[in-house]
Amino acid sequence: LLCAPKLCVAGAPPVNVSSGPYHFGQHLELLNDEQGVLTAEQATSSTSFAPSAMLVPNLGISTSTHWLRFVLNNDTDEDGVILDLQHAEIEDITIYLVRNDELKLIAK
Repeated sequence: LLCAPKLCVAGAPPVNVSSGPYHFGQHLELLNDEQGVLTAEQATSSTSFAPSAMLVPNLGISTSTHWLRFVLNNDTDEDGVILDLQHAEIEDITIYLVRNDELKLIAK
């Protein structure tokens, strides 16, 4: 999962925190790494991301690694943001933040 504040991603409008809470599936871009071999650096530079048309993405049951990319604009006075994955059947999630072209692991 890649989060890039204030970095516009083609085909995916930014998520404005002040507008939430809401489902932001249509603000995502998806990349299916069938072999699960991409590093975070390779995923961030990939040109194979595709915009999601689903309000709540259903990636199905798979052994693939799914990369999700979105732009998060914290347009509030709060220092932090909570990402709530309701009813998600996810075995493992790693979250990266991209800011000023720097990739940072923020949760695992």
